[in-house]
Amino acid sequence: VVHAGSRELLEWGIASGVPMLALGGHARSLPMASTGADGIEAYRAAVRHLAGLGHHRIVLLAPHQFRHPEEMQVLKEYKAELEAQGIAPSSYHVPDWEETPEGLERELTSLFRITPPTALVVLKTKWTVGVLSFLARRRLRVPEDVSLGSWGHNSELAWHRPAMAHFASDQELMVRRIVRWIRGLAKGRPDHEFQPIPLTFVAAGTTGPAKG
Repeated sequence: VVHAGSRELLEWGIASGVPMLALGGHARSLPMASTGADGIEAYRAAVRHLAGLGHHRIVLLAPHQFRHPEEMQVLKEYKAELEAQGIAPSSYHVPDWEETPEGLERELTSLFRITPPTALVVLKTKWTVGVLSFLARRRLRVPEDVSLGSWGHNSELAWHRPAMAHFASDQELMVRRIVRWIRGLAKGRPDHEFQPIPLTFVAAGTTGPAKG
């Protein structure tokens, strides 16, 4: 069972014949058993919520896989929702950046230099730690100065106050998918299906009216 596997790793699994179930990652277009979040409506809901609070400078910090053909539809829908809310999408709203602590620091420094975002949506929970650190050093408050949404709401972020806005899914559906895959293997009936898991946006205390 591979969590957030790279395309190279998953293709190796297919070529080697090793039974493999992918949880997220780059599996959607590959002939293998997989499951992952179906986030299109959740991302659109996040944009609608933030735009309703007066935000126009909404920045999505997304992984590079969003530029991969299998994920491009999600990015297109995100930009379409920006347009629907009267916001002309550009590279500002979904920047291309180096996914390292240093790269995040450089990107945030650049973003806040001239036209600082009023809302950040961060699509990996671990990046949220870096964003919170950056904002604290700039003495920017959440949500008074910047609204913030995180991909997940793990045990660490559950301690954050105000409560962190985040994306959520029913983890029981993922567990059921794993069990179904294992039972199929045990009976000699492996499957190659992708099972989407609906994602929802949970608005919470880290989102508020746009400043100014």
